[in-house]
Amino acid sequence: MENDEKIELFENMPVRKAVMKLSVPTVLSSLVMVIYNLADTYFVGML
Repeated sequence: MENDEKIELFENMPVRKAVMKLSVPTVLSSLVMVIYNLADTYFVGML
């Protein structure tokens, strides 16, 4: 998302909705990293 789009997002939407929209990719990437680390820990623990 371009910087201008983010500014426009905060100008035209309620703050709560704008923050939620921008935080979804961060939360999803964190969730993927946690799942990867859990799987890695499981398989390394099997060695």
